[in-house]
Amino acid sequence: MEERNRRLASLGQAVSQAGQDIGGAFDHLHVRAGSLDHADPLSLRHLQEEIVRLRQAALREPLQKVDAALQPVQQWAAQLHSDYGPHIESVRALGEMSRKVRRRILLVDDDDFMHKIVSLQLDDNEYELNVARDATKALRLLRSSVPDLVLLDIMMPGIDGLEALRRFRMMPSLARTPFIMLTGRSEGQVVVESLRVGANDFIAKPFDRATLLAKIGRFL
Repeated sequence: MEERNRRLASLGQAVSQAGQDIGGAFDHLHVRAGSLDHADPLSLRHLQEEIVRLRQAALREPLQKVDAALQPVQQWAAQLHSDYGPHIESVRALGEMSRKVRRRILLVDDDDFMHKIVSLQLDDNEYELNVARDATKALRLLRSSVPDLVLLDIMMPGIDGLEALRRFRMMPSLARTPFIMLTGRSEGQVVVESLRVGANDFIAKPFDRATLLAKIGRFL
């Protein structure tokens, strides 16, 4: 950081000095132009020659100073690119890979028709859907692989969705996994109980594709 500031300060001084030199050169030209008799063609020719000389000599030296001051900064920038360029490219590559990886969603519902509906509504290029018809099968799947999100039906035979959620939330591996409850009932008590036992959100059946994707998009 100190080296960068030193080089930038040196560049600033060179630019400032170049500005002063160029300003002085134009002041000199202005004085010369004011002293010439513009009615005299010879004087006008001298003025033109003075302008050419100014371009060739007076401007060259200040610009060379700026160029010389820029070289250390350019070398410093090149060194930064050499040192950190590979790391930056690695981060970019990882970001690109993360965008291409499909997010895994587990649907736990005993209704085969609901499996088809959700499968059609999810974008195959963005999500990978796995299904379980009951909480017992879901538990086996969750023990072997943790999905990015779980869609869990409340009304299921045997172990219902609320009890299943209580058991799932006891697993450390699922502590941060979002759970969205699916219910055919929208009573406030059902929603409150779902949230109390660890649900992140809920969707009332029937739902459309826009609603499903919006709910999932809150967490993925």
